[in-house]
Amino acid sequence: MSRYCCTALWIIGALFCRMAHAEDIVLYTLHFPPYTIDSKEVPSPTPLKYDDGLYGLDVDLIRAAYATQGVSVRYKIMPWARVMRDVEAGLILGGISCHPIASRESFALFSDPVSRSSLAFVTRRNFLSPGSHSLQELKKYKTLVVNGWAPMNILDANGIPYSLVNEDPQGLTLLLRRNHDVFMTGKESIAYVANTLGISDQLSFYNITDMEYKYYSVCFSRSYKGASMWRDKLNKGLKAIKQSGESKSIYARYGIPFPKEGL
Repeated sequence: MSRYCCTALWIIGALFCRMAHAEDIVLYTLHFPPYTIDSKEVPSPTPLKYDDGLYGLDVDLIRAAYATQGVSVRYKIMPWARVMRDVEAGLILGGISCHPIASRESFALFSDPVSRSSLAFVTRRNFLSPGSHSLQELKKYKTLVVNGWAPMNILDANGIPYSLVNEDPQGLTLLLRRNHDVFMTGKESIAYVANTLGISDQLSFYNITDMEYKYYSVCFSRSYKGASMWRDKLNKGLKAIKQSGESKSIYARYGIPFPKEGL
């Protein structure tokens, strides 16, 4: 065998070896600014390094964390209700920007906190009196929540009726058309959406009494092979980027203050 053939075989072998040891996972999400942003909806101000076309706070934090463990992440967009159904069925590894709530414990393994958010009531400008408001007040109003998101479970647990929307922009549209009164959703995400749509001055945001901020994690399917391993790798990576200061830099990239405690 010639020297050139041996070299070619060595190169091919090395490539196959690298492919065999490459770790590549897929996580699911939805367009949920500022945590996940679909560049088809909101073009990135800087060139994207990845061909899935997604960026955002959680997208970047999880990518950076897994990179410290030699893992590459690809993201795919899917309606959130379907993400949770597929996590429960074991059809996908996991979904990101997922609240670790009790109703999901039976089918999901939760990562350490990736980011955090607070829930709020959103209304037409000055619809409610100033200050915070209790959940029970919603019984007097026509309330909206996004299908499959944590507020739906909270309202169910408190016996409060509501109507469903598929995403934040749809909820804002119904509010401004006066078909509904209050939209319960994530404060940080809805503020981002309202600012992007140029309607912030038409809305008011209210804190909810006795409801602190919540964490977003990755919900890994208990029924998906290797899920606990991928969760542990992510947790290790999240600690690494916090210690290196990379997570703080990612927060700054999106103009979001880095939490002083809790992450």
